[in-house]
Order: sequence, then structure tokens, then C-alpha cells
Amino acid sequence: MESVMRVTDPGLRDQCARLFGVCVAERWPVRGNPEEGYQWVCEEVADPQTILVGIVDSEGFLVACMAASPLQLLWGQLQDEERWLLMTLVGLEGTEGIEIPTSLAHVGSIAVLPTFRHRQLPEQMFQELLPLIRGEMGATHLVAQTARPNRKHQIKGLAMCERLGFRQIVAPQYTLRRTVGGVLEKVWLWRRT
Repeated sequence: MESVMRVTDPGLRDQCARLFGVCVAERWPVRGNPEEGYQWVCEEVADPQTILVGIVDSEGFLVACMAASPLQLLWGQLQDEERWLLMTLVGLEGTEGIEIPTSLAHVGSIAVLPTFRHRQLPEQMFQELLPLIRGEMGATHLVAQTARPNRKHQIKGLAMCERLGFRQIVAPQYTLRRTVGGVLEKVWLWRRT
């Protein structure tokens, strides 16, 4: 397997830069199984506390992107299935002995929404996300974070996912629960309707 893969769609790179405020490199270190048709890639950005995560397909096109803090990945507090879902999102290694949930084993592509705690996703950014997720990404699943105890903002986040054309998978084993800075967060998995 090649150690790097070229991202061949500069327009999508520009969109991700606008949406996430980070620059997507043309060449990414590759992780994952190329036989699955896509691979997980991960790269550090200027902020040492931030990593840029994306998915490239077998032709080298970037099909999903997110920015996340490694400090948010509280590995020791997660169950096996929760670890697997996070690993597939951020390309972490060490999957030995972890059972992959059957319903997630053949996910085509996953889109990840950035977290906007304490405020609603700006309408302008939502309008930019809409064609990106429905079109270029062609995502079959969506992962969205909600922070408690602010129920009002959580409801806004759920409504946004529905506007994007996804419905929530209500099975509790597909809901990540973690504590970040003393705040309980839930990461909901959604399936395209």
C-alpha cells in the first residue's frame, strides 16, 4: 500500500478550508483498507492541539473532512464499539479484538459535522454544508455532536441533521457518551433517509 495518496479535487479542498478554517494538504498519509473503496487519512495542522481528519476514496478524491482535538478522544472511557466508531472517524490504530457493529461494517461514507457548542450552526455555513454532504460527499451516514445540559442547542442540532436528510439511529449502542471538560457530550449516528 502506498504511504500517501493524492487528493485530486482542489475545489473540495477549498470548500473544506472555508468550512473548517484549515488547509487540506494535497497529499495525505493513508490508513485503512483500500479494498473497501475508501481510506481514512489524518494530518496535523498548524494548531498542535488540532488534527485534520478526512476520507479519500479509491481514486484519491476527498469525500469527507473534519477538524478535531486529540484531547477529545478519551480512549480509556469508551466501550469497544464506541472505540471502533471513533477509530474509523480519525484513523486510529489498535483495532485488535474489537468487534465491528454489523450495521456499520459496510458504511459507504460518513460525513462529520463540526461541533458548535453554545450556539447554532450559522445559516451560511449550513447552506454550504448542504450541497457538500448531499452531493460531493454522497454520505450515507452522518455523525453529529450535541452537548448537554443545554437542551435548546441540542434540539437545534437535531433539527439541522433532519434538514440535511438524515434520521437518527436510535439504538443506544450507536450513541457515544463521553465527558469533555466536565460536560457530557453525546455523538449521534444518523442514517440517510
